[in-house]
Amino acid sequence: MTSDRWLHRMVRFLALTVAMLALGAGVVACGDDDDGGGGSSGGGAASDEAPKQLRGAIVPTATHLPIMVAEDEGIFERNGIDMTLTTVQNLATLPGAMGRQFDFGSSTIPDVIKANQQGIEITLTSGVSIEESDNVTIGLLARKGSGIETAKDLEGKKVAVVTLGGNIHTATLFWLQNEGVDTDKIDFIEVPPPNHLDQMKSGDVDAVETLEPFRGAVLATGATQLVDPILEVIDPGATLSWMSARSFTDENPDTVAAVRKSLDEGMQFIEDDEPRAREILAKYSGLPPEVANAVPLPSYSTELPLDEVAAWADMLSAIGQLEGSPEDVDPAQIIASGS
Repeated sequence: MTSDRWLHRMVRFLALTVAMLALGAGVVACGDDDDGGGGSSGGGAASDEAPKQLRGAIVPTATHLPIMVAEDEGIFERNGIDMTLTTVQNLATLPGAMGRQFDFGSSTIPDVIKANQQGIEITLTSGVSIEESDNVTIGLLARKGSGIETAKDLEGKKVAVVTLGGNIHTATLFWLQNEGVDTDKIDFIEVPPPNHLDQMKSGDVDAVETLEPFRGAVLATGATQLVDPILEVIDPGATLSWMSARSFTDENPDTVAAVRKSLDEGMQFIEDDEPRAREILAKYSGLPPEVANAVPLPSYSTELPLDEVAAWADMLSAIGQLEGSPEDVDPAQIIASGS
């Protein structure tokens, strides 16, 4: 199979995945608003207790693989957790669903900072994936033949982004500002990642902010990576974490610890048996096995250093997306004790 045919096949399967995620988002919209599931649970589950019923929200991508492994390999169950996972399309919708539709959900440090400033009291309970210079999976890529070689060259150009409020885009704005670029002169448009390849090849956009597995497909066209925006904020830096309502975290420390322990064991499983982990990735994501086997996996860690909060708060302040001063952001309110 030629490289071009392989890339298009991958894009078709990824587009199907997004359609599946849209259905998952519909589940969120129609979910029960009561405080069922694990919301009223207290403490961790001992071996003679019934498993704690919990509800988690994810996007079935490689960044979420430890969560999928913990579910598929029975790790949650062995740690006293009965976890029901639901796929969603847009992580930005999740903060307000914590403690209602879900007990745990995917998020990022800047998203949680902004949510708390809006009065949504949530906290990060565990890291999941991280970006580091030794294992780059995110990038701002310029189309081959676009004439873009520097940050300044992006002025007057059209750039596709995953979400305008996401951590990749806010980090990109931070980098551009530091490079002296007038971001008002750049046309940023939201484009689903599965469409990035076609948008670049057709010339509809001049650059994309993207992540694996889409980044690899775009790079294969001869595109140039200008920067990994996450690493402009902090290296290494958390790219995906799991969050809960602060009330749930405060009332259920043993349950939160059991979930985090499960993610640690899921990460160890990926390290010990990557072929099986990639089978799980294919199962949950809908990717064909040959694509799931080729996707670069990010680095994983449940650690959430408190100093990361300051780095992201400084970034949000620099680009005008933080209320008040960065010093007003309390890391202990963003990251749960022990995370």
